Amino acid sequence: MKFTAVAPLTAFGRVSRSILIVALLLGSLFPLVEGFPVAVVAAAAAGIVIVYEIFRWLPQFHPVIVVPVFFGLVALHSQYIAPATEYGDDKLQKWVTITLISAMAASLLRDRRAFQTFGAVWLVATSLLAVATIAGFDGGRADAFGANPIWLARALATGILIAIWLWWKKYASAWAMLLVVALLGAGLAASGSRGPAIGAVAGVVVLALFAGRGRLWRVALILAGGVAAVWAVQVLPFFAGSRFDTLLTGGGNADDTVRTTYWSLTRELISTTPDGVGFGNWNAAVGYPRHLWPHNLFLEVGAEMGIWLGLLTVAIVVVVALRLLRRSTKDPIALLVLALLTAEIVSVNLSGDLNARTFWFMLTLGFLVTTRFVLDAPMKAKRHLRKKQERQAAENPPELVAS
Repeated sequence: MKFTAVAPLTAFGRVSRSILIVALLLGSLFPLVEGFPVAVVAAAAAGIVIVYEIFRWLPQFHPVIVVPVFFGLVALHSQYIAPATEYGDDKLQKWVTITLISAMAASLLRDRRAFQTFGAVWLVATSLLAVATIAGFDGGRADAFGANPIWLARALATGILIAIWLWWKKYASAWAMLLVVALLGAGLAASGSRGPAIGAVAGVVVLALFAGRGRLWRVALILAGGVAAVWAVQVLPFFAGSRFDTLLTGGGNADDTVRTTYWSLTRELISTTPDGVGFGNWNAAVGYPRHLWPHNLFLEVGAEMGIWLGLLTVAIVVVVALRLLRRSTKDPIALLVLALLTAEIVSVNLSGDLNARTFWFMLTLGFLVTTRFVLDAPMKAKRHLRKKQERQAAENPPELVAS
């Protein structure tokens, strides 16, 4: 069999793959299309493209293959302690299908330019979600198209980080990205989900610290943005009665107490049952029927899959984060993925479950970015910067430089 060298994606390839990934990760937040869930249709299509991508790299071994190995280890645990509930069976099926495909979809961003395209498509989708969220807000927690407000907020938080990265790295207009950040921030506040908001702050701090020169003004900008956000939530009538307004005015929240109880019960469960209680069996094991999971992905893995798989999961996250950190000061793509992964880690620690698809996608993306399987491709700068580069190239043609 004759193999040809793998080349960067075409413009059509970048756009189509980016749309496919965004539909896969965010499709559950949108209404059904002709009776079909967007995410499920996207998963079926993505599975085909992922198989093509793996074969396209032959005879080289694409490292994304290690992802189903890990997912398989977790799934095999279900043979050790079978799910005892319908929820557990459903959870296992999602783990080995749509969650696995979501993680492996990171391999579809074959070159560096594709990350910019992916970011732009994500911003378009989340801007639509933000508009729908704001339009439907009447106090408390808003959603878009009846979506889970936590998943919605995580999508908006990711969009905020992408917009800031595009702005600070001069890949997009500062004014345009500021408007996008304001829109997504308003939608995030209307959703009332505080975990993703904290994750967004953590991601912005990562961008500020490792984006190169200008740390001082970026930190000052973060502080100014934080003050402006607090002022807006407390003063603007639109946010009156929102969960963030209640928090800032000293109102209590029963969810905080419940989650603290969940985490305490889960830690006790891990210590008494180190081999795990099986897929979806956390609820029955702790005897706390209000929710089906402990709202902390890492505690959930340790409690249901056993302490060793829990420690393995934590170790994988730490290794990927450290590899990204080493490259982040010189590689803008590694910086972006590190910020997005940081936000996801915070979110799944406060409100995540095992099938948090975006978390596994970002984790796999972080792993692949530090390999040679993300090809070089020129990044697209802002229009006035491109014109400046073109003028410089015209004034200093290669033959003159060489002479």
